[in-house]
Amino acid sequence: MAVITFWGLLVLLLAYSIVTSPPARSEIPGALAICAFMAVMVTGAVRLGWRGLYLGEEGIRLRGFLGSRTIPWAEIASVGEAPAEFLGLQAVERVIWITLHDGTRIEAPVQRRPGRFYLRPVPTWRGGPVLRPADFDNALTRINEQLTAHRITNG
Repeated sequence: MAVITFWGLLVLLLAYSIVTSPPARSEIPGALAICAFMAVMVTGAVRLGWRGLYLGEEGIRLRGFLGSRTIPWAEIASVGEAPAEFLGLQAVERVIWITLHDGTRIEAPVQRRPGRFYLRPVPTWRGGPVLRPADFDNALTRINEQLTAHRITNG
């Protein structure tokens, strides 16, 4: 949120300077370009903050930086934890995996933080939240509870 506040303040300052001292005609395209650039930056900051896994009545929603995808509960066979994959190779990090009835596996952008004394920096290239082990386990339990509840309700 601090990023959005900073960029919002910058846009307001730019707008104030344009309103209080009308620029010459040649400065307007530059000011518009700056406003467009800042709008892209604010949108990017918001999308970065929204990355993750969300549960809803219709299914699991996976939000990434470039797009979102909703997987209906009826298509999900199981949800579990496994090592992440990068370019087809297994990584050290553990993430949530969603297995569909057709056998397709989908990696969610939520990962488990390594142990307390993990010396490497926590990787965030995957683009989602990095949860403490207890929070990760709670999230996985909640997802499986909702999946089970959906199966009981809808047969």
